[in-house]
Amino acid sequence: MADPLLGKRVMIPRAKKQAAALSEKVAALGGIAVDIPLLAFSECAISKEISTKCKTNYYDWLVFTSSNGVRAFFHQLERFGKTTPKIAVIGEKTTKALLTFGYQPDFIPSEYVAEIFVEEFRPLLKNKEKVLIAKGNLARDYLAVMLKKRHALIEEVIVYHTYFPKESEEQLAKKLIENELDILFFTSTSTVDHFMSVVEKYNLRRKLSECTVVSIGPVTKERLDYYKIKVDVMPKVFTVDGMLADLVHYLTINR
Repeated sequence: MADPLLGKRVMIPRAKKQAAALSEKVAALGGIAVDIPLLAFSECAISKEISTKCKTNYYDWLVFTSSNGVRAFFHQLERFGKTTPKIAVIGEKTTKALLTFGYQPDFIPSEYVAEIFVEEFRPLLKNKEKVLIAKGNLARDYLAVMLKKRHALIEEVIVYHTYFPKESEEQLAKKLIENELDILFFTSTSTVDHFMSVVEKYNLRRKLSECTVVSIGPVTKERLDYYKIKVDVMPKVFTVDGMLADLVHYLTINR
């Protein structure tokens, strides 16, 4: 079907630098991308202790769960010691970010969720191997808790902070009040929390009834369920492209 999103106004919740590619894909399908960044990021300084450990080959594994984590980490740590630790990543964008810094991942899970990562990665860990997980301030501690059960030595380092841009609050409220959003994309639990903070502050829950809600994966869906928001689309492949493909299918069969 040509232009399956024709005339549909799609909320793009990603930070400005990350929104362009998704907005272009929405436009190519006939939709109208409405960029409302529900997330912004600021890098955090890595401690001298962690930096020294990385440069002296202390860690056996590095784990990255997001492209933001990769960039924030390598913007500060430009080199390792004589050898580079093995690197595990979750997600296509995380992998691409790693490649831009000249590193190849040694492990990528078959599905881009923490539960599958742990299931497939844990057998690779040897007893007492040292693992550093680079993460954002709002990331779950699930990986660290579960990997410790393998008797690995796990450390976490916060390399970036996630926050809700103030300028987005008024923009989002206005779009909802004026019924100018047809499709709502949620790409993380943080986007859900920030979105719902506006909905609840301005008493706009009734405005969501006509919107199609798309969740990138089960963890984000769980957060939407917590707020009693009905999820219409959750892709089998937990990526933005998967969201778009399954959204098109959903709209096609529900016309």
